[in-house]
Amino acid sequence: MRPGFSMIELLISVLVLSIGLLALTGASAVILRQITGGAQLGIAATVAQGRLERLRGEDCRLIAGGTSTERGITESWTVLRTAGRVEVVDSVSLRTRAGSRSWTFRSIISCPEIPR
Repeated sequence: MRPGFSMIELLISVLVLSIGLLALTGASAVILRQITGGAQLGIAATVAQGRLERLRGEDCRLIAGGTSTERGITESWTVLRTAGRVEVVDSVSLRTRAGSRSWTFRSIISCPEIPR
């Protein structure tokens, strides 16, 4: 008799390998969605950061809310004035293949010229 693998052992090893490959395929799809979502969040955060930096450079009394749409990115910001500061809430929406995704960013700008 020659040493080797039996048919049952070969079928079991092919089954185990197939299950492993299916699990790897499913995991790669989840990882791809996570990477895409992270990239979209990065774009939204960059847009909001740019807006907040521009608003910080303005006179606090002139800061106002507004909207902007560029390259499929819609941005809407509101301003709330309180004693000695301005709170800005910036909402950023992106159009994706799967629909629209939105994120909200908040920042407080210190304004000594606004009376307390």
